[in-house]
Amino acid sequence: MKKILISFVFGIFLLSLATASIANLGTVQQNDCINLIQTCPDCSYNNITSIAYPNRTTNALSIEKEMTKDGTEYNYTFCNTSALGTYLVNGKGDTDGSDTWNYMFDVTTTGGTSNTIIPIFLLVAASILFVSGITLKSPPFGFFAGVLFIMVGMYLMIYGFGDIADLYTQAFALVTLGFGMITAVLAGYSWLDEYE
Repeated sequence: MKKILISFVFGIFLLSLATASIANLGTVQQNDCINLIQTCPDCSYNNITSIAYPNRTTNALSIEKEMTKDGTEYNYTFCNTSALGTYLVNGKGDTDGSDTWNYMFDVTTTGGTSNTIIPIFLLVAASILFVSGITLKSPPFGFFAGVLFIMVGMYLMIYGFGDIADLYTQAFALVTLGFGMITAVLAGYSWLDEYE
């Protein structure tokens, strides 16, 4: 039993060594430039050896690009960020022989990270209120559903959906905004009619 336990612990230790993570530079907006930086005080050079695009092809133009040295920091400005997704950057320096490194960065249409929770929550709440307003014939429920639909439309117009802000998300935002305005006006009118 002790041998199995020791083997299990040793296996977990080896697995943790084998699954080293790649550093992430963060997120950049589509078609913007990003500074690829490598710090090395003892290096005389650092080069980008390859940049793998999101579809995992390597751009032949970026192979063996020399980085500009500024003190102990090396920089390469990369501007070919038209494809959406995760880019993998590989490079090498000359610390005591050969030192290789890699990191990644993400490209989105907005330059931000995914923000799907807020619009989905508002859309679900608006739909529940809308269906409840129709089922119960309650203008206040319909009015507040319309207000929530308007909020969803405005949010999608400003921030997009997830990490996508394109023509389709704007069209969906306009439809949601229009539906919310019509719902709020009609439900508000019915609500006022009840008090007359």
